[in-house]
Amino acid sequence: MKDLIRVLENEHVAIMDMLNAVRRKGVHTVEGRNELTEASELLCDHIKKEDEFLYPALHKFSNSDADLSELLSGFEKDIKNLSSFCKKFFKKYSISGGGIEFLSDFDKLYSLLSKRIHNEELYLYTKYKEKEQMK
Repeated sequence: MKDLIRVLENEHVAIMDMLNAVRRKGVHTVEGRNELTEASELLCDHIKKEDEFLYPALHKFSNSDADLSELLSGFEKDIKNLSSFCKKFFKKYSISGGGIEFLSDFDKLYSLLSKRIHNEELYLYTKYKEKEQMK
């Protein structure tokens, strides 16, 4: 996929913008729930792109780069935990939600995604760009 990293970075921005909109509108509103559903769908599509295009390419590159192999292993373990939390969160709050429990869960989701996005862009995407330039 041409310009993969640019597409993924743009999706990161869109996902976080949607989550900020949920926070502003509130999950108790129709608009907030709709925004939450859109964020969920975009996040699923985003992860699918990474699984189909980014990770296979990085795994090929890691055959000759032990540091990259170790980095990938850590990221893949982390995404399983994040995916599990995201699925539960979106299932629980896309239908109904609000109140203190939502705020706590939302803050956790926001924090986990922010950290993941930062680390992907800093480490994985940078490695991908470096390896692609060396091809």
